[in-house]
Amino acid sequence: MKAKITILCVFLFIFIIYLFTMLPGQAFHDAGEFQTIIHTVQIGHPTGFPTYIIFGKIFDIILPFVAPAWKANFLSLLYTLATLVFILLISINLTKNKLASILATLSAAFILPVFNYAGLADSHTLDRLFFFALFYIMLKISEKWGLWLWIIFALVFGLGLGNHLFLVYSIPGFLIWIVYLFFKKGIPLNWHPFVCGFLALILGLSVYILIPLKGFDGNKINAMYALNTYSGFMHHVMGSDFKNLMFAGGSSKIISQILAGFALFPKNLTVVSTIIGFAGLIYGLTKKFVPTTILLISFCAFLTFSTNYPTSDPSRYFANFYEIYVIWVAFGLTIIFFGISKVFIKDKYLKNLSIVVVAGLFVIFVPFSLLLRNFEKVDKSKDRRAENYATEIFDSVPPHSVIICWWNYYTPLWYQQSILGKRPDVDILNNGDFVTLAKEYYGTRPVFVVDQINGIEQYFNLDIFGPIYKLSPKTPHYQTNLEETN
Repeated sequence: MKAKITILCVFLFIFIIYLFTMLPGQAFHDAGEFQTIIHTVQIGHPTGFPTYIIFGKIFDIILPFVAPAWKANFLSLLYTLATLVFILLISINLTKNKLASILATLSAAFILPVFNYAGLADSHTLDRLFFFALFYIMLKISEKWGLWLWIIFALVFGLGLGNHLFLVYSIPGFLIWIVYLFFKKGIPLNWHPFVCGFLALILGLSVYILIPLKGFDGNKINAMYALNTYSGFMHHVMGSDFKNLMFAGGSSKIISQILAGFALFPKNLTVVSTIIGFAGLIYGLTKKFVPTTILLISFCAFLTFSTNYPTSDPSRYFANFYEIYVIWVAFGLTIIFFGISKVFIKDKYLKNLSIVVVAGLFVIFVPFSLLLRNFEKVDKSKDRRAENYATEIFDSVPPHSVIICWWNYYTPLWYQQSILGKRPDVDILNNGDFVTLAKEYYGTRPVFVVDQINGIEQYFNLDIFGPIYKLSPKTPHYQTNLEETN
């Protein structure tokens, strides 16, 4: 009973901190897109995220009188809390030590990438939930085989792949675990588990039907291909536009990036938990070899990809392997508590006092240290920049304007147009050659750009117009040149 109360208090504390620091409204970049597509059920940038959209829309319907942006941000909070619950359950299952598991889970809550996206709409929060839920289901299957558990695993895995293909990097570990279970645990090798598992997986993956269905309606991402064709569908789902970013630079660059990722552990996890986690990994391999090895394989796969995918914010991908490492921290704390029990085995008072002191010191130097260090960085409770930015633009541009902008700035404008119904007369373009677009529309409609664009100064002046720039010809000579090129 005491353990349950402690767990409840810990999660209530985490929930309050997350709620207090959550972004209250609209966002830039991918978060602004996710806030929009959940409500409008449109298809986002590759790989589409149909599971995220469907789950989000269900939540959107449940709370009809709350702003869609707030709901999308709050949903990330719930996904993160649910992920922490599975981390706790996995840690308890493997270590059999509730105190060590609670302390490790509390530290996971305030690791910067976890903490930051707990209050911001993002599909990666659901991706992490899928991974740890799948791992917990596999733990239960390894304890006692059940066909229904196997079907649930396959279904959840299909839904997880429908959320984000980052989950693909967990396949090697899970596949090894499945083969081990079938050949070492005496699971019957007949057609039932294979057929049922396959059908459940396909059912989960069927969420991808949403992409071609919505492709017939058009989509706001202005994709350069049709989503309702096989080639366009595969191009989008496989993230072909981003493949050139992955593992670029050869083997030496890949290795150096991985090492750079390791170097961030003391900073993002604290030196204390980094040391304890490494000791816990060694201990886990001796006591729980199979599940610890599967975690290690997934950890290495996530780390390798995340450190070699230079997006605008790769930290979203880092959270997966940091949270895996936290389970090893639970193992490490278990070693410490076990050692204290052995030293003071005859004196119950000294043993309990020592455990309380060690637990208290860990809380101070790890979770509270992370909380204090990261609080200001992640506190978005008063951040109205995206909302104010889009509002100012829509309130000032003349009728039938064309706004050419980068993705970062596009999404709050998209949100206000699609959800709030603002300025349907304005076209917002974020795809294609921006100079060509400017030359195409200039002279027939007012044209604005959100930032300076390479090459555009050859034809236009960029006149400051609130937070954006209005295009005007540089000289009559350039006006003639512009007309000739058109």
